Amino acid sequence: MALVSADVNVETIGPIASMGFSANAADTYFRGAIVWIDTGGGAQVGTMGAGDVPLGISLKNQVIATAGDEVEVCIAGLVGLPTALAATDEGGRIGFDAGTITDNIADAVMISGLTIADNDVILGRLLRVRNSLGFIQIGSETGGIFIAAQDAFV
Repeated sequence: MALVSADVNVETIGPIASMGFSANAADTYFRGAIVWIDTGGGAQVGTMGAGDVPLGISLKNQVIATAGDEVEVCIAGLVGLPTALAATDEGGRIGFDAGTITDNIADAVMISGLTIADNDVILGRLLRVRNSLGFIQIGSETGGIFIAAQDAFV
């Protein structure tokens, strides 16, 4: 799929926690983009590499002028993002296949539908689908990465 190139509809329910992180490069963090932590540290958007893990969601449009500038990321809470997932998927973990790791929620899949392999990652748990938004619990499961040698998400 394509990278996020415009703000998307985002809705939050209840309390959220946001935190500032050092950006890896000058970039635009669109509202609704999945923000990743690079294997070398630092927040980024775009196409990710093996070992990068999701950090959270950008809840607003943020233009980062210089590497090292702070980008605000929602790291905990219930966040609704546009989705094609169905109510039958509610309760399952949502994430990314290692071969399709981007900042676009449209690239996310239900973990239960993957043939699990190294570097597959968890974004969170899909709690509810309402009005074409998938409400994802961002928090303790976010950033889990599959390690085949351990046969588990860690």
